Amino acid sequence: MLGLLDQMLVCIIFNYMIDLILFLPHTCSMQGNLFQQRPAPHRTAAFFLALLMVLPSPALALRPMNAGMEEQSPMNAQLQGALSLAASGLETAAGAALLQTTVLNAWHKTHSGRMVPFGGFEMPVQYTSILEEYTAVRTATGLFDVSHMGIVEVKGADAARFLNRVATHRVDTLAPGDCQVCFLFNDEGDLVDETMIFKLAEDNYRLVVNAGHSGEVIDWFEQVKARDEFSGRQIEVDDLRQARDPKDSRVILALQGPQTLDLLGQVMSDTDYAAIRDMAPLTHREVTVAGVPVGISKTGWSGEKGFEFILHSDNVLPFWSALIDLGIPPIGLGARDQLRLEASLRLRGDDFGGEPKITPGEAGYGNLGFINWNSDFIGREALSRAETVSIRRVVNVVVTGASEGEINPDSARRLPRLGYVVRAKDDDGQWQVVGEIRSSGLSKIWEGYSERGLHIASALLYDRAYARPGQELQIELPRGQFVYARVLPDFFYWNGWGSTVDLTKMRRFLKAAADEADAEAPEAEFSGLEERSSEGITLEQRLALFRSAARTTPFFVIAGGLEANPVVRAFAGLERSVVLHDPRHPESTIVQLAGLGADGFTVLGGLEAADPLLSMAAYAGMEAIVDRSVLAGPRAVIQRIFERMGVPDDLLSVQLPALMGGLEALALQA
Repeated sequence: MLGLLDQMLVCIIFNYMIDLILFLPHTCSMQGNLFQQRPAPHRTAAFFLALLMVLPSPALALRPMNAGMEEQSPMNAQLQGALSLAASGLETAAGAALLQTTVLNAWHKTHSGRMVPFGGFEMPVQYTSILEEYTAVRTATGLFDVSHMGIVEVKGADAARFLNRVATHRVDTLAPGDCQVCFLFNDEGDLVDETMIFKLAEDNYRLVVNAGHSGEVIDWFEQVKARDEFSGRQIEVDDLRQARDPKDSRVILALQGPQTLDLLGQVMSDTDYAAIRDMAPLTHREVTVAGVPVGISKTGWSGEKGFEFILHSDNVLPFWSALIDLGIPPIGLGARDQLRLEASLRLRGDDFGGEPKITPGEAGYGNLGFINWNSDFIGREALSRAETVSIRRVVNVVVTGASEGEINPDSARRLPRLGYVVRAKDDDGQWQVVGEIRSSGLSKIWEGYSERGLHIASALLYDRAYARPGQELQIELPRGQFVYARVLPDFFYWNGWGSTVDLTKMRRFLKAAADEADAEAPEAEFSGLEERSSEGITLEQRLALFRSAARTTPFFVIAGGLEANPVVRAFAGLERSVVLHDPRHPESTIVQLAGLGADGFTVLGGLEAADPLLSMAAYAGMEAIVDRSVLAGPRAVIQRIFERMGVPDDLLSVQLPALMGGLEALALQA
């Protein structure tokens, strides 16, 4: 039995612990030292409590003695529980004091939000379960508090000139109401941040930047502003999360999922609803939603159709509550991370930027129009050198089993983690280190393989030769264990605006990859086909090659425009390539593919400089287009090529649907 001193210690600890935990969050500033920001009695209490935890006492001396015992005395257990709770309270209170909070912080806590630190903020990682929230977004819709992200305003007569230097895309090619994904680099070609630029007017822009990076971005902008080239220029930079003028305060929320548009119609006027229904992707406008004025954009970070809202911080809670009242569930960071990983969207610091300084091209972003290489942006030369010499590639992989060559995901229960070693077989059949895992999560689109879903991950491969979809990889787990995985095509799941996803066809990928694992790839036999005439190749060989090509896509988006797949060019006898220019900025090419499952390729811009495309009409069925018209889709392209090959109609009727199943299922290869 413990003595009187021990009982007194328990009482003192409980007394000071409760007072300390309740008082501490209200008395600590975010920047202040934990002890300096507290009144004297609580400073004394904190010091005394810390002293109890580190100095010997009769009670504390019992802990080593009881460490290996199955039972503890009630009083000793009570004492240790008090100390543990006190330590936990101190850690929680101190952490909360050092973290920033969003306007919705109290709402999250009163609605079962499990709060965690993220990007310098206290944010909800989940409310019910990550899986339930992920499923809600994939099947219906979900509401995200992303107000931890920064909104940087750049305005003034020279704002466009300034942004053309600091951003990788020329903002003078954008019209008011346009959005553009791009990057910010320093002089050494190191990533400052990735951003979405919103053009409000020729002299007014907003940049949404990653959580916790507003200060870094603004500091960088101020350094650039101080350079001689901007001396005397009219440029104003402000962080709208903490705006100098409170009336300018702005934050961002997101609504994502296939039912998003229909649900918004319940809280919007007919006029405003018609306006957002007809919006093009990557555009924004001012509307009223649930009685709240918002800037709404057709953007998101989930791989689903959705919108994001920029609104005044005073309106966040009523706006949020109105959408929650529609039955829309709140979604935490856990599900958001799972959604973005499945959609091949890279996380800054893990899959992109950070260490080991992964470039846009390595991350799979190099050919998506986020960088205008004709623009004189800061860091261009250094970045160009890095991209030129790089052979690395970030890919998504899906874990297929615990044994080589098998498709049995349930046999591999361990989730790959950051830093796990990735191997592939060399020419001698030996497993060699070829990369490392960067992030991981669970994917539930694989019905028929596993009820619980399949583990997916992003992997940095040191040689892009191993990045071919279907490539088998070995992932080393702790204690000498292994799982096996397949490389997925980029943007394997993408159900955004203008795209559709056929999950049944997507699930065929694993079986196709397994069936071909032990067979020589058709590409190896015909690796030089694009340099040779298509004459002399048998029909069976051509069809085999097309089956292989169906794992990728008939077209790539390249820096200069739209380029036919080498296999397609070989069959059609094409010289490479097609260039489409945006008439607003002749040096810039904007090519947007609506997705292989859609009607065709949506092209923004005219065809004045696209004679090569027009010359393809004879075999590909492509028609002249103006502004926002639609080209013939992949089916027409393949059908014309098959006709050129002389495939009999009866065979074509059998082969074409099978090939299109592969083509429509897989998204673009960057």
